[in-house]
Amino acid sequence: MKVKKQISKISNLILVAFVLMFPGCTDQDNLNEKQINIIPKPVKVEAGNGSFTIQPDTKIFVETNNKDAKDVAKYFADRIKTVIGYDLAIENFSPETSNDGAILFTTNNADAKLGDEGYILEVKKNSVVIKALKSAGLFYGVQTLLQLLPPEIYGDERSNKNIIWSIPAVTINDKPRFTWRGMHLDVSRHFFSKKSVKRYIDMLAMHKMNEFHWHLVDDQGWRIEIKKYPKLTEIGARRVDLPWNDWQSKDTVGKPIYSGYYTQEDIKEIVAYAQKRSITILPEIEMPGHTLASLAAYPELSCTGGPFTVPSGGVDIWTNHTYCPGNEKTFEFLEDVLTEIMELFPSKYIHIGGDETTRLRWKECPKCQRRMKEENLKDVEELYGYFINRIEKFLESKGRILVGWDEILEGGDSLNGTIMSWRGVDRCTKAVQRGLDVILSPSSHLYFDNNEVDGESRVPLEMVYSYEPVPEGFSADDEKHILGAEACVWTENVTSMDQVEQITLPRMAALAEVVWSSRNNHNFENFIGRLSHQYARYDAMKLNYRQPDLEGGFNGMHVFTDSILVKIIKPRLNSKVRYTLDGSDPTIQSLLYDKPFYVTKSMVLKAQEFLSDGTKGRVRTGVYDKQELHKSVDVDNIMPGLFYQYVEGKYDSAGQVPLDQYKESGIINSFVFPPKHRKRFFGAIYSGFIKLPDDGVYTFYCETNDGSQLYIGNKLVVDHGGLHPAEEKSGSIALQAGYHPIKVIYFQNAGSSFL
Repeated sequence: MKVKKQISKISNLILVAFVLMFPGCTDQDNLNEKQINIIPKPVKVEAGNGSFTIQPDTKIFVETNNKDAKDVAKYFADRIKTVIGYDLAIENFSPETSNDGAILFTTNNADAKLGDEGYILEVKKNSVVIKALKSAGLFYGVQTLLQLLPPEIYGDERSNKNIIWSIPAVTINDKPRFTWRGMHLDVSRHFFSKKSVKRYIDMLAMHKMNEFHWHLVDDQGWRIEIKKYPKLTEIGARRVDLPWNDWQSKDTVGKPIYSGYYTQEDIKEIVAYAQKRSITILPEIEMPGHTLASLAAYPELSCTGGPFTVPSGGVDIWTNHTYCPGNEKTFEFLEDVLTEIMELFPSKYIHIGGDETTRLRWKECPKCQRRMKEENLKDVEELYGYFINRIEKFLESKGRILVGWDEILEGGDSLNGTIMSWRGVDRCTKAVQRGLDVILSPSSHLYFDNNEVDGESRVPLEMVYSYEPVPEGFSADDEKHILGAEACVWTENVTSMDQVEQITLPRMAALAEVVWSSRNNHNFENFIGRLSHQYARYDAMKLNYRQPDLEGGFNGMHVFTDSILVKIIKPRLNSKVRYTLDGSDPTIQSLLYDKPFYVTKSMVLKAQEFLSDGTKGRVRTGVYDKQELHKSVDVDNIMPGLFYQYVEGKYDSAGQVPLDQYKESGIINSFVFPPKHRKRFFGAIYSGFIKLPDDGVYTFYCETNDGSQLYIGNKLVVDHGGLHPAEEKSGSIALQAGYHPIKVIYFQNAGSSFL
């Protein structure tokens, strides 16, 4: 739980129309600045005078014998030829060559401070120069250069428009903040064609993302050819396809007609395609859990021997079957599979999953029990550690680094791998304390597949943009272990590439800026202004992005005690915003929003964007609640900690947790799980007092999996009480300085848990 006090008595909903002001600029400078709308935002931008225009006789120069530079130059030349029709010559460049009227790609005398991915782009009236230490930097310079051209440059066919292909004069010095800037795609639950995967890689490339996390196998399908084990795709890639149903096991009787997998030739082609776009593919081969697809093909690798079918929907992870760590053939199989994987993927990292693994079968398996005795393992938790560590040692022997979801921290202190943290800051902190590198992928902010609620995204654009990968309180040494962040696209309920694009865009743009741009260069208002130009690029690529929403304080309850300033950002350039204050839907006759305004009483704001072509945006709703300060209470004999009550039962909401039928109780230091809790089907009630230093409006944050409710006194402040993944929800209340009773009701159903 987090608590924040609003800084001023007059609250501000941060979001205003995008305006850039540069005193002392010429008209040409202002024109150039308006044309410079780059995402992610570069480190330093200096607008110049005039522009460079690409002509049929424009030349592209690269240094002699610089193959990497030639590859990047060809990528750019191919784009020009596809859209403009100019077949620009690529010629060798020497110090004696004049680059007048040309575009030069060079690594000569590049500043070492740029690193492997930084670049300098200099556009003058008579030349363009992209300078970098490595080919990746040259490629990212090209991505910036493309954003400076008219948006039609992103098309897939010859443009028939009468366009002047000019680039505004500018000098850009740029490099990324993080080395890991990733996007994930699950192709197991639903399969996506080679063409779709390449399209996804192109989406990453335009946003300067450099890691494609490819989730190739899971319970619901094995999607990569392994030549030594052909049944993995003959059986494991096929299933009966029924509608998904919230992670409940399905009757799989019927003909397995849903199928799809990538041949090794497909994989090689996609890997090469990604490499040309400075993207590394991280393959994920799940183990020891999430393995029903492979066990359907080779049931002898399980503890029970099967038989199994590839499930058509979700499965209960706590009763699911896994690989048998007591069976030596399991490791022979996995080492063979990983050997073929490493031959296909040059990434120094290999992801082995490691998440949501039940130990239920291991407790009863004679082979597992024998393994525990032979290896002197005291319980199945140490057996899990043995499994992870053995796979890690194999990967290390091949010069690779193991990556796993944060559950692999349960594998013991000998782990040397990299943690992909998805369940909260505490796992990241634990990993860094052990000296491990971390990639952040929190479900609360970066699971893009999380379903909408009443038309509102669970992970809205502003939440993604607000994400900070480095946890609060980390030292400079700690920060070195944060490699970066990535967003996940799980596909239980995502069946088409159109859906992938809609849930990914424009949030990928927000994440790109989080992981590329320096922390002090983040400004959501500024970002929204630049994003309004990005939509034209998406249109040129025929991407099915989510239509932009009005931004502002529309979600949740906005509490104030005196007055509150309402500000709204419109996401598109040529539109008008209409609003009401009585809870009714806006019409074309409703109030026109033209500037921020104050409200001094409780009301319901509804706002909508109206475009010139007659189309309309979504109606956004914001509730504003004027409150008197809730009075503090007098308390004697305060003791540190929280009183907890632990209950067991299957609950679907926090409201079902009984408050007077607890199994055990006690004192605990903070909001953590009770000492003897089981892994699923339980609840906990925490109660105590919180002391506040000042009068004011306080915001409380709950991030839980599954549900929770937070009360201050008898007032429900945060209602997060249903079934959901780990995600954050907040609520505000006006409180008098002093002590206030606080109560949190939490429950865990099945699946992963987080508090």
